[in-house]
Amino acid sequence: DCTQDISRQIAKLAMLDTPVLFSGECGVGKERFAIELHQQSKRSSGPFLVLHCATLSDSALEGELFGYEASSNGNER
Repeated sequence: DCTQDISRQIAKLAMLDTPVLFSGECGVGKERFAIELHQQSKRSSGPFLVLHCATLSDSALEGELFGYEASSNGNER
């Protein structure tokens, strides 16, 4: 079963300390699998944040994923 295969992969990923990006069509279970991964990880006691990339502009998405640079006057951009 595909769901069981994904769950096995998630269990393996949960042992790693690395970012994971779930991508796919709307309604395929990305958030469900992300929650499962978070719950099995060493970070499970920390917050779980959902980021719906389709709702963000390119620059906002880049900032959320990679951080914001400080400009020369100290403001974030």
